[in-house]
Amino acid sequence: MDTNTAQSERKFAITPEERSSWEENGYFVRYDVFTEEENDDLRHIADDIAVGKRLFPKTNINQNALVRDGKVDASGIRAMHKIHHVSCYI
Repeated sequence: MDTNTAQSERKFAITPEERSSWEENGYFVRYDVFTEEENDDLRHIADDIAVGKRLFPKTNINQNALVRDGKVDASGIRAMHKIHHVSCYI
């Protein structure tokens, strides 16, 4: 991002609602960032990681806490909470 431009000119400026969510929750949700095709590509990559088709460091995968604690039975992508640093391995 070019920090020399005015915030109103920046393409991806944070909205007041996003800033409020960030300050209150530590995150915000932004819809329609990726196209349907891009989302599908990312889903396939995550599925491949989840079932071991794609080599990926286990330390970069966080399991869903309910699955981890035995409260919910799930596998594959539904058993994951987060995959870290995917862009480094695709």
